[in-house]
Amino acid sequence: MNATELKEALTISKVSSLYNIPITAGQANQPCPFCLSSKAFKVYHDKIYKCFRCGAKGDIFNLLEDAKLANSFKEARNMLLGHVDTTLETRQYRARLTGINKAFNVYQQQVGKARTRLSDYCLSRGWKNALKEADFGFSNSSSLLQQQGMSREQLGELGLLWSEEKEIYDEHLIFPIRNSQGSLVHLQGRNLGEDPTRRWLAGRGTPSITNYLYNLDRIKGYDYAVIVEGISDCRSLIEIGEPAIATFGVNVPLVHHAPALKHCSHLVAIFDRDKYPLGTPEAGQYKSWSQITPYLCELAIELKIPIFTWKVPDLPGIKDINELLMALEYDVDAYKDSLRKTAVPLHRMAAEVFLRSGNKNHHSLLWSLHQAVSEPEELIRLQELLMKQHGSWAEYLMWVNS
Repeated sequence: MNATELKEALTISKVSSLYNIPITAGQANQPCPFCLSSKAFKVYHDKIYKCFRCGAKGDIFNLLEDAKLANSFKEARNMLLGHVDTTLETRQYRARLTGINKAFNVYQQQVGKARTRLSDYCLSRGWKNALKEADFGFSNSSSLLQQQGMSREQLGELGLLWSEEKEIYDEHLIFPIRNSQGSLVHLQGRNLGEDPTRRWLAGRGTPSITNYLYNLDRIKGYDYAVIVEGISDCRSLIEIGEPAIATFGVNVPLVHHAPALKHCSHLVAIFDRDKYPLGTPEAGQYKSWSQITPYLCELAIELKIPIFTWKVPDLPGIKDINELLMALEYDVDAYKDSLRKTAVPLHRMAAEVFLRSGNKNHHSLLWSLHQAVSEPEELIRLQELLMKQHGSWAEYLMWVNS
């Protein structure tokens, strides 16, 4: 088991319990186990930690080094490898990887039998290169894996059963989800049938698919990356040569992907511009951006690199980047020209989203973003917005600290 697989199999809370390091799982701000500063320590999604007082931060390997239990990454890795066969989590993880790979091999074998149908779908989305890569599978039956000898018990453990007998994928184009090292860890299927309630389905195994980014293992040779929501938008950008990666939803962890993105000089985030309807508590706010922006801020602060945000242009019949590229007939120059003219720094998007939300924790995140990634013009803009909203700087500080 390599280092990446170890990090996926063993959480911060699990390692802390194995070595009696005082960390409370799920508690947002707590005493640092190293400098003992009150409420200065935070664990992000049980994958990485950071103390805002002493600066200690990292993953499960850094945790053992900061606790003075290991003198190097190699020693920490060897210590944790000793738990691979003795913890339930790691045994389940290894079994799951084997099962997921077996299932995907079965799905890939079905592609040749449905090539015309799959070609029609890919071409309807403008994906000519996806056909050449053929990095997907297909299921034409809700009992396909069982027909190939996989038991219902195994499929249940893999999160690939819909009911007692039916598998979750039936008439689905199936995409592989890999970790940053290229190991297959999850599957997501796009329904090609008539049932709209099962349009996109992810395997329900552990760890959750939201812990991963689609195509993350294939952007290492680029100095930037484009973040979008969902495989469909991601595949459309890959079609024009963009190093795109996709989240699975917008309320998802991002900061623990920082090690896989540290080679980037900047990132571009592209999400939909649809808003919450009138009559709802969030009326007028952008659905995607209101949720993803805090996670983008955390990522920018950790990487200390700029992130540029781009709302899909407000055009009739256009709601996502896939539809925009299809409307542009995949004209790369037209796409890049629009992006260059209207993309803005994350600071501006964060100010717009956070000032609407009224969440004081968001203000702390916004100032941390300005400290980590300097944008002088955006700082002036922010100060003007705050003065306009609160009347004076003193009143703003009083509100933040109240």
